[in-house]
Amino acid sequence: MTFTNTFRPPLAGDPNYYVQIPEIGDGATAANDAILSAVTTAQLFNADVVFPAGTFMLDRDGVNTWCVKLTGQNTVIRGVKNRTVLKLREGQDNSALAIFLLDDLRGFTFRDIVFDGNWGNAMTQIDAVADDQDGYALTNGM
Repeated sequence: MTFTNTFRPPLAGDPNYYVQIPEIGDGATAANDAILSAVTTAQLFNADVVFPAGTFMLDRDGVNTWCVKLTGQNTVIRGVKNRTVLKLREGQDNSALAIFLLDDLRGFTFRDIVFDGNWGNAMTQIDAVADDQDGYALTNGM
């Protein structure tokens, strides 16, 4: 599936340009490709990635132990506080699965996003970090 990312000027009171994730937070559509595409676009323009409110479903990336592999530097991924949910689809096989693999990152921040490992799956992690990582944060924007 191909997604169109929307590159926008700063939000009111916010100095950063941003890439808007498509409105696919319907609790059914897989968001893996949209997330990866938005992060790649945002990094090209030094912009944030912004999710609208909704439940964005994530699937295992083939046979890998993660859903989405993120690389890069100085990226902010943010949602709508308590209304943006990244949810692992139920029925994953009986092995460990990370929502994100954070690989070769510097200065990565997740803000105002709920992570749901979907109780009932064998084992879920928010992130898996490759060797020699630093500078990422999971924050609850106040």
